[in-house]
Amino acid sequence: MHVKYELKEDRIIQYELYNIDGNKIENLFPSKKITSGSQTALLDFQNLKPGMYLFVVRSNIGEYAVQRFIKE
Repeated sequence: MHVKYELKEDRIIQYELYNIDGNKIENLFPSKKITSGSQTALLDFQNLKPGMYLFVVRSNIGEYAVQRFIKE
């Protein structure tokens, strides 16, 4: 799965995966400084059970973006 996002400034970013009930399943990407500009995360969800999930990109200053997806 490819997830694209844009950073206006450098940030420390973490990727997280939640089930649809809001329970964290795992941190997919350790906190790491990412430079500003267009970013693409390539994620492998082959081992997930079928269902609906939430993928979260979270910054060190409290910003976040949520992408809902269905694993068939």
